[in-house]
Amino acid sequence: MWLGEQITERGIGNGISLIIFAGIVARMPNAIASTFELLRIGQMNVVLILALLVLMVLVVAVISSSRRVNGGSRFSMPSELSDEEVYGGQSTHLPLKLNTSGVIPPIFASSILMFPLTDRELLA
Repeated sequence: MWLGEQITERGIGNGISLIIFAGIVARMPNAIASTFELLRIGQMNVVLILALLVLMVLVVAVISSSRRVNGGSRFSMPSELSDEEVYGGQSTHLPLKLNTSGVIPPIFASSILMFPLTDRELLA
């Protein structure tokens, strides 16, 4: 937490998000090698690997498109009010993020997904 706060304070970006991203990227080569090893010994087939790749691309596309959605309400800011009439002014919108919690949902989701594996390891 401290390191993440230091990264954020220095203006590099959202510190905790960058640390989580670095952890994911650091594990990626091992995960790819493990997948190819499973393919080599026959525990996974090519169709399953292709389906997983398509699913990953779709998830990234949906998340990217939802981040670009510029939601919010349009409202007018009058420059002058006189006898209930608006003169001049600007029309703008209030941008609202769809996911205001940032990286918290993926952290909890990964914990929930790892629970059965952890439970099996402890009971074995």
